[in-house]
Amino acid sequence: MLDPSQIHRPEEAYNEYNRFIISRTNKTEGDFRNYDVNLQTDKVHLTYTLMHENQTMEFVKQKVSVLLL
Repeated sequence: MLDPSQIHRPEEAYNEYNRFIISRTNKTEGDFRNYDVNLQTDKVHLTYTLMHENQTMEFVKQKVSVLLL
């Protein structure tokens, strides 16, 4: 039995587009997922840390009480 996710893979449909995007940059294909040299990494990490810390009922109740005053 064939796995439907292997039949309907989107990569082929976007190969030409991806080649076009890569050709417009000075990056290699492997550089697009290189997070070690990304200047935004610290900001993204901080954002997700704050989102995780603030996903509590206490935080939500505090914000609701402030917004509904």
